[in-house]
Amino acid sequence: MNENKVNKGSKVALNFSLTMEDGQLVDSNFDKEPADLIIGEGTMPDGFEQQLIGLIVGQEIEVLVPCEKAFGESRDANIREFNRAQFAKGIGLEVGLMISFADKANSELPGVIVNIQDELVTVDFNHPLAGHNLMFKARVDKITQPMAE
Repeated sequence: MNENKVNKGSKVALNFSLTMEDGQLVDSNFDKEPADLIIGEGTMPDGFEQQLIGLIVGQEIEVLVPCEKAFGESRDANIREFNRAQFAKGIGLEVGLMISFADKANSELPGVIVNIQDELVTVDFNHPLAGHNLMFKARVDKITQPMAE
């Protein structure tokens, strides 16, 4: 394993930005301290991590990551309709509001209200970036290789 290059299992400090294809900035830490992550741990989608493999300290990349390798395709099955009465009284239901639901395993599942029509409330459980190709820019600031086990 090359100790000077990013490999699976490497601890990497990096600055990054994500932008939509139209140039709209989604997230960036170029004006902050680098973020630490371990390649292969799943901190970021595999489509982004794979772009980092083989990079050296100081190297910068900018690549378009297709939606299926980023946050996935938007799936119609993840859009559900609920009766307005299923929501707690006093919640100001409006389009764009993010609400947390509990799934079958009692884990938190965020959803965004995308439509309200009469007594039906439509909630989208897709990741907000699902279905979008994203421009991924990254600069490797530090690489620490894993300890031999």
